[in-house]
This record gives sequence, C-alpha cells and structure tokens, in this order.
Amino acid sequence: MGAAFAITYTVLVSAVYFVELTVVIPRLIQGRGDEVALLLFNPGSFMQAVDGLGYGFMSLSALFAAQVFDGAGLLRRTRWALRAHGLLAPVILLSVIYPAFIAIGVLWIITFPISAILLYKIFSR
Repeated sequence: MGAAFAITYTVLVSAVYFVELTVVIPRLIQGRGDEVALLLFNPGSFMQAVDGLGYGFMSLSALFAAQVFDGAGLLRRTRWALRAHGLLAPVILLSVIYPAFIAIGVLWIITFPISAILLYKIFSR
C-alpha cells in the first residue's frame, strides 16, 4: 500500500510541476497567461488541488510504510516518524478546501526530513 500511494504521489506532483514549468511559466512570460488560466497554481485552483492530493498520498504512503519498521531503537524511531508524517494526510487534504488547515499541515516540513534522515540511516547500514 505504501508503494502504491508513493507512486500515485509521484505521478500527481510530477505532473503539476512539469505542467507549471513547461506550459504555464512560458505562457506567462510571453504575456499569454489567459491561455493557461485553468492551470495557474493559485490558492483554491485546480492545480493546487491536484498538488494537495499528491501530498496527501505521500503522507498515506508513509503511514503504510511505517508498519514495515518493526523493532526497537532506530527502527522504532523511524516507525514513529513515518506515522507522524502519515497522520498529517487528512490535514493536508483538508487544507486544499480550508486554507486554515495549512497551519497544521505545514508540519510535514518537520516530519518529512526526520523520516528521510532516519530511513537513510537504516538503509545505509
């Protein structure tokens, strides 16, 4: 399940970034922003919703992946870091609809790097 949500995250968020970089920004620079109005990344926009859905899936991926790290010490800390990151999924998804939730969802800036560092320590052994 964790891998499936991670792949979905990758597809959604990569599509958002690719479209913004290759379609939206060039049109804006050319002064043709009206051609890509639907694709602009603004609060409450279609692209922000797709991006938020992707990041929600990233958190769900961490929540499911946490179950793999069974044990004590570093494994236990990694499990809890991934769970903390995963529990942000509903908040991240709600922040697309209710921007006030972003104040809580921004905690992924803490939970994601901690999870990544702990995973690095495990897999570099």
